Amino acid sequence: MQLEYADPSRSPNFGSIEIGVGYVFDSRRKTIWQLGGRNFGSTPLDAKAGGTSYAEDPNGPGLREDMALAFDEDRRRLLMFSGMKFLRAQVTISNEISEPADLWEWNADNSAWTTCWSGSPGPIPRTNANLAYDPTRHALILFGGEGYDGKGSFTGSLAAPWEWAIP
Repeated sequence: MQLEYADPSRSPNFGSIEIGVGYVFDSRRKTIWQLGGRNFGSTPLDAKAGGTSYAEDPNGPGLREDMALAFDEDRRRLLMFSGMKFLRAQVTISNEISEPADLWEWNADNSAWTTCWSGSPGPIPRTNANLAYDPTRHALILFGGEGYDGKGSFTGSLAAPWEWAIP
């Protein structure tokens, strides 16, 4: 099956082969956000929307791949949980990444990241998880993924859901 976009200018393909990239649809702005990942040269990528690149915020979560993403339509925020965090700009070996257990939100109106939650108790660090925003209950639901101990060691596939109430 091939995915085609009705409007090529809104396509999340920005001209390079990338892995670990997250995509989320912003229903308010009618655009697709591309966040994180890296190209095959192992260079981490920052956030993009509609072809515009947003510089990494030094107070933000850092460059990541395989994170879970959702969009909060009520508050117009992109939400991100965990993933693999790059410890430097050119990643060549596995000890140059970490897997934090944290939840961040991106406010595109003022181009700022804010940490929503970090630490314990809560879900363990993970990659390739699913994240969804439930606008009826104003809740964020996290499910599945691959668990890590925060130091690069795989702990197994995860199935237990987690839920955060969004004020």
